[in-house]
Amino acid sequence: MKNNRLTYKNDCFSKGNPIKKLSKKTWLCIGILIIFALVSQNQAQKPGPKTRREQIAQFEQILSNSNDPVKRSEAARRLGEIGNKKATKTLINALGDENEEVRLQSILALGQMRTKKAILPLSKVLKNSTTSRIKSASAFALGLTRNRKAVKYLIAELNTKDEALKRSLVVALGLLGDPSAVGPLLSLPHDKEHKTCAPIAIALGQIKSKVPKDKLFKWLHGENGDVCPNAAVALVLIGGKRQVIPLIKELNNRNAVSRRSAVFALGALKDKRAVLPIIERLSDSDKGVRLGAIRALVTLKDKRAIKPLEQIAKHDIPEIRTSAAEAIKSIKSKRNKYRQDLYFPNC
Repeated sequence: MKNNRLTYKNDCFSKGNPIKKLSKKTWLCIGILIIFALVSQNQAQKPGPKTRREQIAQFEQILSNSNDPVKRSEAARRLGEIGNKKATKTLINALGDENEEVRLQSILALGQMRTKKAILPLSKVLKNSTTSRIKSASAFALGLTRNRKAVKYLIAELNTKDEALKRSLVVALGLLGDPSAVGPLLSLPHDKEHKTCAPIAIALGQIKSKVPKDKLFKWLHGENGDVCPNAAVALVLIGGKRQVIPLIKELNNRNAVSRRSAVFALGALKDKRAVLPIIERLSDSDKGVRLGAIRALVTLKDKRAIKPLEQIAKHDIPEIRTSAAEAIKSIKSKRNKYRQDLYFPNC
């Protein structure tokens, strides 16, 4: 018996045995396959990730039945992120939730879904809510729907004295882009600091169609005694290449705000016809106009501006000299990134 075992052992590990002939690479591959099989078996036993339908059902259940307002609010927010219109009915029901944050998140979620069914419920919230925050959110959500049926509901609230709500209404009308909003937007009174005029200008720029440019020039020219610098923003957004010559004329306006705004607009439009007129504004009596001219010349990137800039870099006040020196470097450089945040006109 002992001899037989020895014989068997010798046979298994003898030179001619096929198992011994397997290379190290083959053994490595076999090991990897065994590990892979074990891992696959382990993963198969674990529950897989929830499908989108299951997620929606879960969040709807939480929004409808949870006693925790934080969980309900988060569920509404997540439904908005998923954006599936199947949750519309649940979110509409949540507009009457006792918790304000839940109502707010439900409003925004309905806006994100862009469904027609949400327009009437959101318009009712906009009209009937007594909370400025909820009314503003409803206005913004109506804009997010991108459905022009919401325009009439937004216009109906434009006469509000709540400035925050008014800005939300204006932004929403800009998002909808309906030309029927142009008249109501232009008829809004200007506040002294022109804070509301900025979103109005942007909204008009988004609508573009049927915006009377002569009205914007009246704002810019200050025919009624008050200059609205945001008129220049609207002209740029509308794509006012045809307005380059009238804007160049505004560079000679007696009002410094008009000149600053015109310089901004001409720089943003990037039309080479404006280079020499803007160079002349480097000697303007108003510091804001000179700074605006420097920034505009950087945007236009025309080498004709280098010598005039070198002159003021030597003889103007320190702030202007620094800006001029940086402008010269930028114009000479191959890279010239336009920074809109630094370029809006100083009011």
